[in-house]
Amino acid sequence: THHNPVGAIHELPLHIQRRKMTIPKIVGYYKMNTAKAINKIRNTPGIPVWQRNYYEHVLRNEDKLNRTREYVLNNPLQWQFDRENPGRIQDKAYDNQWGHLEAEIYGEAVPL
Repeated sequence: THHNPVGAIHELPLHIQRRKMTIPKIVGYYKMNTAKAINKIRNTPGIPVWQRNYYEHVLRNEDKLNRTREYVLNNPLQWQFDRENPGRIQDKAYDNQWGHLEAEIYGEAVPL
């Protein structure tokens, strides 16, 4: 017999069920908690940190995975050209390189 001096229970009671953690819930939880931490550090409570939504996109082959990785790595350096930037600067070279991928990611018609 094990003696438990503090009376701690190591199992969850049967009436408590685990919440189903879907990808949208996980992303929402992550964004909420990181925004709170960032705003605490900045002393800017309630200021939005993240874009309102996110885009879920299935990568079906190695080429798409590699192109998407390259886009994610380079995108912050090219924010001035990104379609999500309200003050976007039109850039033909950026559109030629990333326009098709952005359209796929954002679920839009692929530009010609």
